[in-house]
Amino acid sequence: MFPRRVQFRSSKTTALLLAVALYVIYVATILVSASSISTKSDNDDEPGIRIVGVEEPKQKAKECEAAKTFAVFGAGGETGHTVIDYLLQQKHKVRVISKNPDKWVVVKNVYTRTLTDFEDPNQYEKAFAKCDGAFISPHLPYKAEDYLAEANRSMLALRKGLERAKVPKVVIISSIGAHLDPAKHPIGTIATSYWMEQVFKDFPAPVTFLRAAWVLDNYKSLALTVPKQQGVLPSFITPFDMKIPMVSNFDMGVWAAKTLLDKWEGVRALEVQGPTPLSPLDVVDAVGKALKITTLKPVGVPETFYKDLFKSVLGPSALELWKQTIKGFNSGVIKFEGGVSKTVLGETTHEDIVQTWFDDHAKATAAAARASGEASNGPDQQDKEPRTGKP
Repeated sequence: MFPRRVQFRSSKTTALLLAVALYVIYVATILVSASSISTKSDNDDEPGIRIVGVEEPKQKAKECEAAKTFAVFGAGGETGHTVIDYLLQQKHKVRVISKNPDKWVVVKNVYTRTLTDFEDPNQYEKAFAKCDGAFISPHLPYKAEDYLAEANRSMLALRKGLERAKVPKVVIISSIGAHLDPAKHPIGTIATSYWMEQVFKDFPAPVTFLRAAWVLDNYKSLALTVPKQQGVLPSFITPFDMKIPMVSNFDMGVWAAKTLLDKWEGVRALEVQGPTPLSPLDVVDAVGKALKITTLKPVGVPETFYKDLFKSVLGPSALELWKQTIKGFNSGVIKFEGGVSKTVLGETTHEDIVQTWFDDHAKATAAAARASGEASNGPDQQDKEPRTGKP
C-alpha cells in the first residue's frame, strides 16, 4: 500500500560540492522524468507510436461499467508511479505514455505507447485516443537552447492532440506561482506552468491543474548520503527558519489519481501542499530523527555553485531561470494564489515521508546485495545453501 541560518562553511566546500553532486543526480531524475529520447518507430502505419507488449484488450460490456482506461504521461517519477499504483488498486487499466515503455510491460493491466516527437499533435492524438481520462506531467526540455520556447511548442502540440483525441477529462501537474505572469514577476522555470495553464484555460473538456508546492523530495538524495558523512543537510531554501508550503511526490500522486476518478466541470486549479507548512529546519529535524543524529544542521548552497552542479542537467537558458526560481521562493514572490483557487492538503506527514526514504533505501540496498550475491555464486550455486565461511 502507500507509504506513510547557518552560513556556508568554506572549510567544507570541496566535500559539500561532491555531496551536492549526488543531489544533482536526484534532481536530474525529476527534471527529465517527462522528457524523451527520440527513437525510431516500429510501426509504419502509425509514425512515432510504438505499441510495446500486448495490445489493450477489448473490454466486455460489464467490465466497461467498472474498469476504465486512463492514460499516464510522465510516469517515470514517484508522482507518476503513485498515480499508476492508485488506479490499479481501484481495478482500472493504465496506458503509460513513456520514453522507456519496456519496463512497464510486466505489470498487469498496464499498456504502453511511446512518443518520439513532443511537438507533433498527431502523435499525442494517437497516444491518447480512446482513454477515459489523462494524467499529464508536462514534457520540459531543460537542455534546450531556448527552454521556454521549446516547452511552449510542446504544450501547444499536447493541447491540440488531446483535443483531437476527445479526452474526456485531464489532470495536469502545475506549480505554485503558476498564476503569476512571468512578464511581470521573476518566477523562473515556473513560467512553463503559467503558459501551460494559459494554453489549457479554454479546453473543451474538464481540466484540473494540480499546483504543487515546493517538493519535499528535493531533499531526499541528500538526506540519504550527506548527513552521516558531514553532519549537514544542504538546502536551496533560506532562511532556514522560513516556513513555506511543501508537498511530497507521493501526496501529489494520490491527489492526482483521486482527481482523475472524480467528476467536475470546466477548468480549475487545486493548490496542493502537505499537512502543514515546513521550514528547512523542520526537514533537518525529521532527517536527524530518522538517522538518530541530534546535531544535524542545515547549510546553504551558494549560487556560484549552480553552474557546476547542474551543467549535466540544465542548459544555459534553463539554468538562468532556475536561479530566478530559487530567488522567487526565498523572497516570497513565488506563492500560492489562494482566493479562487482551492487549497487541498496531503495527509502524509513529512516525518513519515522522510522515514519512508530510509526504509525504501534499506530495502533496495538489501535487494541489491542479494542480487550481487546470487550473481557471484553463479548459476550452479544459486539453489544451494548459503556459504557460512567455514571450510
